[in-house]
Amino acid sequence: MELAIRPYATDDFDACVRLLAALPEWRDLPESVRDYGSVLGAMPVWVATVGERVDALLAVLRSPQAHSAELHLLAVAPHARERGVGRALVEHVLAELRAAGTRTVTAMLLDPAHDDGRHDPARRLYEALGFEPLPRPEALAAQPTVQWVKRL
Repeated sequence: MELAIRPYATDDFDACVRLLAALPEWRDLPESVRDYGSVLGAMPVWVATVGERVDALLAVLRSPQAHSAELHLLAVAPHARERGVGRALVEHVLAELRAAGTRTVTAMLLDPAHDDGRHDPARRLYEALGFEPLPRPEALAAQPTVQWVKRL
């Protein structure tokens, strides 16, 4: 079966919540799964599917007035990782954002100093797609996240 990318539909809710719950980095965070599940549909979300199965989702926060967007949540099922599913989904969404007039896209990732390696694939993906980490002032050096940015 072929990979398809499309906007989230309300019928995707259960599959998306199951996807989030299956993520190794979220297994011990049921409240986060519940919280993110509750906002699905409240922001633009795209899903990558194979047949009826949702293999990935990408939620985006947009600021059309500022011509910017944040890739808020990228979730790729464990069985679909390192197979191009996340990359295809992000590339598709970036193309749609560009067509809608977005000029700058950001993503927040854990700083490697605060990560146990689980987010390395996301860092590699964003870097391969041309995102660059923004330098942080010394006063924010202890923050556990780093903002990555890409101009479209």
